Amino acid sequence: MQSINEIDSYYVDKPKIYEEYVADINTKRAIERDLEIIGEAANNSPLNGSMDLLYFSVLFNTGSKTNPIPPKTR
Repeated sequence: MQSINEIDSYYVDKPKIYEEYVADINTKRAIERDLEIIGEAANNSPLNGSMDLLYFSVLFNTGSKTNPIPPKTR
């Protein structure tokens, strides 16, 4: 959760504009590193393999809420 909060903190005072993200190399590298940390945590999670990406994204309010239950657990 810390990495997710860090990514959000980079845009507290400014809008999320892709062109500005690409131009700001420091923020871009920081966000990429936070995404690496999230990926490593997901790969090492005991839930790895039992929960698909859509379900994970719904848990963190980043994905579609139309189908919150993954097919594997229905």
